[in-house]
Amino acid sequence: MSGPPERPGAPGAVPAGSGGASVASRETREAVLAWRRGLPPAEVAARSARIAARIAAWDAFQRAGCVLAYLATPSEVQTGGLLRAAAPRRVCVPAVVGSDLVLRALAPGARLVRGVLGIREPAGAAAVDPAEVDLALVPGVAFDRAGHRLGRGGGYYDRLLPRLTRATTCGLAFREQVLPALDPAPWDVALDYVCTEDGLLAARQQPS
Repeated sequence: MSGPPERPGAPGAVPAGSGGASVASRETREAVLAWRRGLPPAEVAARSARIAARIAAWDAFQRAGCVLAYLATPSEVQTGGLLRAAAPRRVCVPAVVGSDLVLRALAPGARLVRGVLGIREPAGAAAVDPAEVDLALVPGVAFDRAGHRLGRGGGYYDRLLPRLTRATTCGLAFREQVLPALDPAPWDVALDYVCTEDGLLAARQQPS
């Protein structure tokens, strides 16, 4: 299956909403989301399983005491296998509160509810301090080889990432979601790694 069209492409206060996004970023977001929605569920599951196996074998995952993951939407890299593999560790997932993400502990068998944006989150779960996260597994619409991430435009992860003060950060993506270069906003925080079904990519931050 062909991928989304390629689009070529330093931190500060992050505004809520997508008003600060460039035209290039908005067009890239729309193109990649449209491509991702066209993936058959069986292909999403198979590719996600390969990504999960790579993360589970990674030493950063194996030594982490607290893992931040996410509860995937249907077209995202699925995290069910990773969450099961992480179960001996402390696991948390994001929940939307106002214009920010807070982290909630995820216990095995927790009751899940739909949050503000329709994303699942554990009901009544305890809060987790972002500074306690050792490894953060982050969703995204697109990534580049410098670790820049393009999200859905709300700025939620852009505001969360600087608070993950000790975490190794890794985006999870299908191979077609890793583009040659994105058009980062001034407040974007680059990730340390991106993992696809092809392997783990150490981000190479380009000079500004």
